[in-house]
Amino acid sequence: STLKEGASRADAARPMPKKEKASEGAIVVAEQDGKLSKKDAKTLEDREMNEMMAAMGLQKPKHVGTATVNGLGLAAGGIAAGAVSLVALPYAGAKKSGVRGFLGGAVGGLAAAAALPVAGALAGATQVVRGAAQTPKAIYEASQGKSWSASDRRWIHYSLPDELERLEEEEAEMKEFVAARRRAAAAARQAKRIERRAAKLREREAAAARGEEGGDAGGEAGEAGAAAGDKSKKKKKVGAEEGGDSSGDDDAAQDLAYYEILEVDREAEAAEIKRSYLRLARRMHPDKNPDDPEAQQKFQKLGEAYQVLSNEETRARYDEGGKEGLDGAQQGMLDPSMFYSIIFGSEGFEAFVGELQIAALLGGGAEEDEMSLRLVNHKQRMREASCAKELAALLAPFVDGDAAERAAFVERCREKAAEMATTPFGELLTHVCGRMYCSRAKLHLQKADYKKLGGAGEAMRARGHAVKTNTQAAASLVSMYRAGRKMQGLGEGEEAEEAIKAQLNPKVMATMLEGAWHLAVVDVEGTLRKVCKKVLSD
Repeated sequence: STLKEGASRADAARPMPKKEKASEGAIVVAEQDGKLSKKDAKTLEDREMNEMMAAMGLQKPKHVGTATVNGLGLAAGGIAAGAVSLVALPYAGAKKSGVRGFLGGAVGGLAAAAALPVAGALAGATQVVRGAAQTPKAIYEASQGKSWSASDRRWIHYSLPDELERLEEEEAEMKEFVAARRRAAAAARQAKRIERRAAKLREREAAAARGEEGGDAGGEAGEAGAAAGDKSKKKKKVGAEEGGDSSGDDDAAQDLAYYEILEVDREAEAAEIKRSYLRLARRMHPDKNPDDPEAQQKFQKLGEAYQVLSNEETRARYDEGGKEGLDGAQQGMLDPSMFYSIIFGSEGFEAFVGELQIAALLGGGAEEDEMSLRLVNHKQRMREASCAKELAALLAPFVDGDAAERAAFVERCREKAAEMATTPFGELLTHVCGRMYCSRAKLHLQKADYKKLGGAGEAMRARGHAVKTNTQAAASLVSMYRAGRKMQGLGEGEEAEEAIKAQLNPKVMATMLEGAWHLAVVDVEGTLRKVCKKVLSD
C-alpha cells in the first residue's frame, strides 16, 4: 500500500509527457519533392497507422465498457463489409471481363463474405478481452483521481495548463503543415492557369494565321488585320509572361467593387472568398462598432458582396457586366456556414462553447485543407481546452474569494446571462449551458457520496438526456433531408426558382431552424461535458 501511494504521488508530480516534435510542413514538402527521409517516412507511416487504428476502434481500450462497444462495432463492420463484397466483387469482375470476370468475382465475394465477418468477430472479441483485462486498473486509477487520456491511451493526473501547452505546440505544427500544403496547391493552380493561358494563346495564334492566309485575297484590309493580330499576339505574350490576366484592357474596365469590399483578388477561389467574409464579418459587425454610424451600411454591403461572389452564376454575371449585369439577381438561400454563424455563433457564447463544429466544417477552407481525422480531433481538443481555460478563470473568484467576491461573482453571471439572452436563440442556448453545468457539478459531487451510490442516479439521468437529444437531432435531420429533396425535385430555371420560393413557407423554414437548433444542442452539450470534466479534474 505504501509503495502504491508513493508511486501515485510520483506520477502526480511527473508532468504530462510531451509528444515527439515533428515538422509537419517539412514532411509535407519533402514528400511532395520526393526527398522524404527514412525517419520522416516512418513518422508519417506511424501517424497514419494510429489514425487508422483509431478509426477502426482497435486502440487500447479504457475498460470493458468501451471495449464492448468497439467490439460490437468491429463485428458489425465485418458483416457489412462481407455483404458489400458479395455484391461488389462480381459486379466489378463482370464489368472488367464479362462472364468470366463475374464468376471470378463471385468466388472472391463468397470468400470475403465468409472471412470478413469472422475476422470482425475475432477482432471484436479481442477488444473485449483487452477491455476486461484493463477494467481492474481502470477502477483503481479512477479511485486515485486520475483521468483517461484518449490521446496517450493511459491514465494520468490531468493538468489543464500542461494540455494547453501541448496543444499550442501542436497548433504551431498544424499551421506549418497547412501552410506548406497551401503553398503547394497554390503553385499547382498557378501552373494550371499558365497552361490555360498558353492554350488560349495558341488558339489565337492559329486564328491569326488563318486571318493572314485570307488576307492575301483581301488586299490592304487583310494586311491591316494581320498587323492587328500580330500586335494582339505580342500583347498577350507579354501579359502571360508577367503573370497578369490575358484579357488585356477589358479587365481594367471591370467592376471590382465587390472584390475590393471582400479584400480578395478577382481570381480568388470560393474558399478564399468565404474565409475573407467570415473574418471581415466578425470585425465589421455593428455590435463591435457602436461608435461608427455607418457600421450597419458597411455590414450590409459586405453581405451583398458575399452573396454575389459566393454564387458561381451571379459571380459570372458580375464579372461580365458589373452590377448592371446582375439584373437584380439574388441568392435564394443563405450559405450553411453563414446560417450557423449568424444564428448560433454569437460572440457572447464563444468563450463558453467555442466555434460550433458544424459551422467550422461547413465554413471549410481551401480544397488543400481537407479535414483529416487528426486535424478534426485537434481542432476539437483546442476548442475544449480553450473553453475550459475560460471557465476556470471565470470560476476562480468564487473558488478562491471571500463572501463579497462570491456575491460579485453571482451578480456578474446574472449580467452575462442577460446579455447572452438578447441574441437569436440566446436564451435557449444559455439554458442549455446552465443545465449542463448543473448536471456535471452534481455528478462530480455525488461520486464521493455513498448515499447517492457514487452519482449513479445522476449519471443515468445524464445518459437518458443525451439519448433524447441525439434522437431529436436525428429526427430533425430526416425532416431537413426530406425538405431538401423536395426542393431538388423542382428542377432548375426561372420557373423552378419561383416554385422554390413558393415552397419556402413558414413551415419549411421552421423545419430547417428546428434541425439546426437540435444539431447545435448536440454539439454544445458534447463539448461542455468535456470542458466540465477538464475543469473539475485539473
